[in-house]
Amino acid sequence: MAKRNFVRSLIFFIIFASTPVFAENTRFDFGNFFISLSPRILEKGSMTDIALGYRYTEKDAGELHLRFSKEDKNEEFDIDGVTDSLNALSENNFEVFLLPIEHVFIRSRTADFSAGLGLYYNYNKLVEKGYFNMPALEAGGRERVNSYSNDFSMHSFGPVVDIGFFTKAAFLEISGNAGIVPIFGLFAKQKMGIIPFLGPDLADFSQLTYGSPYAYADINFILLKYFSLGFLYNFSRLEYQVIDFDDNLKLRYPSQTVFTNSLKLEASFLIPITDSVFSKIGFGYSWGAIQLDAAEPIWNRQYYFIFNTEVKPKRG
Repeated sequence: MAKRNFVRSLIFFIIFASTPVFAENTRFDFGNFFISLSPRILEKGSMTDIALGYRYTEKDAGELHLRFSKEDKNEEFDIDGVTDSLNALSENNFEVFLLPIEHVFIRSRTADFSAGLGLYYNYNKLVEKGYFNMPALEAGGRERVNSYSNDFSMHSFGPVVDIGFFTKAAFLEISGNAGIVPIFGLFAKQKMGIIPFLGPDLADFSQLTYGSPYAYADINFILLKYFSLGFLYNFSRLEYQVIDFDDNLKLRYPSQTVFTNSLKLEASFLIPITDSVFSKIGFGYSWGAIQLDAAEPIWNRQYYFIFNTEVKPKRG
């Protein structure tokens, strides 16, 4: 249980259910300044993206991208040997992409390519409270019913390189962006209680570690102006010590390599409102996986709906 929740928190910015049920995107331009706002209502929470930018010249700009995420839900522990459980979870996530340098290398009516350099920062806070019933504990003279609490926080940061691209032909448009954080530092703290299993004491652990890399990609295809296909992918690799128990049920903190993958496929219809504004209505399916060393990956799959409004940038 400790390992499951510790790793779940660690890769929140990869695996968190960030697929929108309802979303709306609004962009405002004020001379050289531009603002983009994208609030989303998720199945168990919310997410808001805010982008603030300034154009230094026709081909140079800077941008600050903020993302706020919140999830609240009740769940059961999916752990072998647990016959009954309930866990109340509250999770908050804050991400910053600071790109003070973005340069457009190619710009025309049929093609566009830009690249930027900057910094990435992520803060995650997770609080859990619940209980579980594990009859096998009675064989060792322990209570089968235990209360559970978990207080976790994490900071991660590193340099980021981001590229954006666009091209079109007679019946097809391709656009997207991709980026990589080649190496990132990570500081995490956790206090976990299992009573009466651990007694009145808490498993209190903190660490400073690193990961390499964190990569992401978002590619969109528009067919015949009214049909859209989307492909989104995330990957990360990091070294981490997890809270675990040995064969004698004593606390230990083994170091493990953690791999995360997240893939989303989307299909949508585009409904034009004006020449540059259109609504997108469709659905998507996401796969998320966490793998510790050579163990079998833990999968998370989910359908979701898409309903948003977007503004096409002017080309040429």
